[in-house]
Amino acid sequence: MRPDKFSPLHTAAIAEELGSINRELQDQQRPFLLIGFGRWGSSHSSLGIPVDWTQISGARAIVETTLPEMNVELSQGSHFFHNLSSFRASYFMVQHGRNFGIDWEWLNRQPVVRQTEFVRHVRPLERLLMRVDGRTARGVILPRRKTIRAERNGESGRNSIRDHAPRSAGAGQGIELSVPGRRTPGPVSSTS
Repeated sequence: MRPDKFSPLHTAAIAEELGSINRELQDQQRPFLLIGFGRWGSSHSSLGIPVDWTQISGARAIVETTLPEMNVELSQGSHFFHNLSSFRASYFMVQHGRNFGIDWEWLNRQPVVRQTEFVRHVRPLERLLMRVDGRTARGVILPRRKTIRAERNGESGRNSIRDHAPRSAGAGQGIELSVPGRRTPGPVSSTS
């Protein structure tokens, strides 16, 4: 979705636009990353986007995020839990104002495939790499040029995901997300 055009008053129109893009991408057999504000599948426009599963079923990863003016408690995938599990889709949540978040500037620099009134569908020049660690409820999505390495954490004995990109890459070069669930990672295209 386009943060600059988002308003809870337009969530029904956003759901329709997403349904159209979802159908096109499914026809092309192209999975995608879906990023939106508030709860996916909410029946209350003040809480999020009132989609049904058929409007977003091609997503390989679904992100619920907040804005200062749309700061609701996120669903943690509960609206579509069965579908997420059945279709092996990952769920992420990102709250604004945290140390890690969505790099909107990077997304805005990506080539636009289609732009509607409320939705911008971009296709990055580089494939995205998604890694999820269900044990620590953390995940990351990065352009493939960066490397991700799962390391063994000596103190806790649990696996953790760390960004091993050069420090000169700067802040905001990826998306670190909270992940309430375990998933097998895979590369995806991006729709925002």
